Amino acid sequence: YYVMPAESASPFEWPAEWDLFEHTFLIRSPLRQVPSYVKVMRGAEHAEGLQPEELDPTELGVAQLHRLFGEVGRRTGRVPLVLDVEDLWHDPRSTLTAYCSALGVPFDEAMLSWTPGWRPELRALAHPAPPARLRARWSEVWVRDVLESTGFQQAGSTQRGGVAGSAVAADAAPLPAAMEAAMHAALSLYEEMRAHKIRIA
Repeated sequence: YYVMPAESASPFEWPAEWDLFEHTFLIRSPLRQVPSYVKVMRGAEHAEGLQPEELDPTELGVAQLHRLFGEVGRRTGRVPLVLDVEDLWHDPRSTLTAYCSALGVPFDEAMLSWTPGWRPELRALAHPAPPARLRARWSEVWVRDVLESTGFQQAGSTQRGGVAGSAVAADAAPLPAAMEAAMHAALSLYEEMRAHKIRIA
């Protein structure tokens, strides 16, 4: 489910086939990511009639992403490409133009929009499977937004004020203490990666 181990002390072995790729890191501020994540999870629990569970801060993935960012830099000898999702939402054309330039590939207008529906690239979501408690939410919440999207608009679950028919409104409750702490702990890691993001002309 995760590329990197959840625990920072756990060993990680770089797969040799990863050397064949140009790695890009897509980041989002924890100040936006964490409330969104909590709302989606709580909304899904509400819609499913479940009691709220204790959320696992490692599922945010920021620490794992930061560790992978360092691993890629050490492996390649250079800073990986970084995109901030806020740039994609604010100005997708300029962001992708700059990204393509950094990659050395031509920009194509077709990158900016697509037909909603299933894409063959999503077959990777079936294996390895996410944890059982996330499986329904994976297909009914996050992937649903991908399937319904037509471009880089910020109009997914966290913009609708509810999730999967839930009546839970945005920002209806404060963050759980563990998630609040995780959000602030992740902020410096995010800022370190963001310092290297592709600059938009």
